[in-house]
Amino acid sequence: MPGYYIHIPFCRSRCHYCDFTSYADKKIKIDSYLKALEAEFKLADILSKLKSQNSNNKSQINSKISKSQTLKFLNIKLKKLNKTLNSHNLLPKACRLSPIVFDTCSLRGVHSKPSKAQSTLYIGGGTPSFLSVKQLHKLLEIINLHLGPIKKFKEITFEANPDSLSMEKIKILKNGGINRISLGLQTANDKLLNKLGRNARLSDFTKAYSNLKTAGFKNINIDIMCGIPGQTLQDLKETLFHIIKLNSAHVSIYGLEIHKGTVFYKKKIKPDGDMAFEMYETARKTLTKAGYEHYEISNFAKKGYQSKHNMNYWQNGEYIGFGCSAASYLNGTRSKNTKNLSSYISSSLKNKPLLEYSETLSGKEKLGEQIILGLRTKKGIVLDDHIFIKFKDNIERLLNLGLIAIALPPAYRLTGDLKIQKSRYTGQAGGRVKTGRLKIKPKHFYISNRIFSEFV
Repeated sequence: MPGYYIHIPFCRSRCHYCDFTSYADKKIKIDSYLKALEAEFKLADILSKLKSQNSNNKSQINSKISKSQTLKFLNIKLKKLNKTLNSHNLLPKACRLSPIVFDTCSLRGVHSKPSKAQSTLYIGGGTPSFLSVKQLHKLLEIINLHLGPIKKFKEITFEANPDSLSMEKIKILKNGGINRISLGLQTANDKLLNKLGRNARLSDFTKAYSNLKTAGFKNINIDIMCGIPGQTLQDLKETLFHIIKLNSAHVSIYGLEIHKGTVFYKKKIKPDGDMAFEMYETARKTLTKAGYEHYEISNFAKKGYQSKHNMNYWQNGEYIGFGCSAASYLNGTRSKNTKNLSSYISSSLKNKPLLEYSETLSGKEKLGEQIILGLRTKKGIVLDDHIFIKFKDNIERLLNLGLIAIALPPAYRLTGDLKIQKSRYTGQAGGRVKTGRLKIKPKHFYISNRIFSEFV
């Protein structure tokens, strides 16, 4: 089953480093946005019914589905997919392409309600907790109506900021079936929080976290950052100490990146790469020592609390996105809704979803993306002949640089000069074929982009 993502692009204010699709001055549009979101869900429902009936060779369609919608569906089914417009291979995408109108069916493939405990749902932003109590009730109502009972999902994550997460909202989320909260801290230093443009302070975070625990939430992720301007190694250590004391189930750590259009970019702030690396290494060692598994480049979890939704991304699984700027991946095609808020609302309400791009990868390009996603995780990827044929030279180059660890399948052997050669051994052992693995050495996770560049 695919994972589901819903984007809520509203915030109280934009942080100085934020490059995500979010709007700080559009609170008045939230109600209209929720209507547009529901319209997108409804269209996906209709197309799912049409496809189901078509597959069963039924001659008549449900009377509730209009003739114009049926004709539109059949017409677009005959259209060829757009040629690949861009060859970016990393998630999330950052394409800046001219918008194209595309049918929801091409974006969604098959929209279906999740079977029991098989799908994941992630509600991100923006700041989903910025919604009012009434709007939050409406969002949950939409999800229950169009994706099925929320409680049937095996994992439902809701992103929140401490300053907008009241106890009343927490109770609504808990009673509504949300079972995982991702809470933004960034740093335990109030001066640094102010420099980042964050509205909350450490006291706000502590209160929100305490309220979540009181309400019965066990699966809580805490986001933190390293490489913040003016941040010292001691600042980071104090943040880590605070998190470990709380015994949070999951921790995500991100290095500061400066993107065009952000406040930091306009101020010409440049991150200290060497200091950020030292902080990342300190966090990696400290959290690992405290009992957290470093299972992905930026993510650490207590046993049993890995992010199931994100693991689906890294395993190159399918996912369906709803909302402004939401991305989808189905049947080998990646698509992304327009990030323009007004365009999204108007097009969705007219049942004409507007996409920013759509692309279908194939061959070496598709395989390279699969490798990159898998290498983000601690387990790495399974090696097979297909990968060796396409990327043998690249793998050997990384081996010589000492950046990766490799366990070769029996059909291959590693020479003294780190060259990969075919082995006479067929790989048969007790009727089973052994497989090899390729993974990034943990101490080199921080420079993973250098490694990924070999597979682009």
